[in-house]
Amino acid sequence: QTIMVSSMLIFNLALGHHLSALASDIKLQAKKLHKAAMLYELAYNLQCDAQLENNFLFIMAAVNNLGVIYHQLEDKETATKCFQNLLSTIMLLVDCGKTEVCCGELDGFLRNVTNLDSESS
Repeated sequence: QTIMVSSMLIFNLALGHHLSALASDIKLQAKKLHKAAMLYELAYNLQCDAQLENNFLFIMAAVNNLGVIYHQLEDKETATKCFQNLLSTIMLLVDCGKTEVCCGELDGFLRNVTNLDSESS
């Protein structure tokens, strides 16, 4: 339980840095995006290490946001890896009949994966 709360707090800190970066001037933006990415990765690793059940939505949100950040930082290779991970998770949930876990959010995740993929071609 402590790990879940800690990872949620770290995720929210990451989200704060992410949103702050989007409102910042170009000089500060990259620094804030890197800090947000580091925090998202920490939250993701905490969740994965704890092997908590039913944390798919949390993990998908963290990986999605990492992909968006790396795309914004023009690190296409890392962004693609994040979105491939996200797509694999979505496919696993669909295959197992567990799409109710992420209900409406699935459309947003799929939109990010497909839009960014078509931009790199």
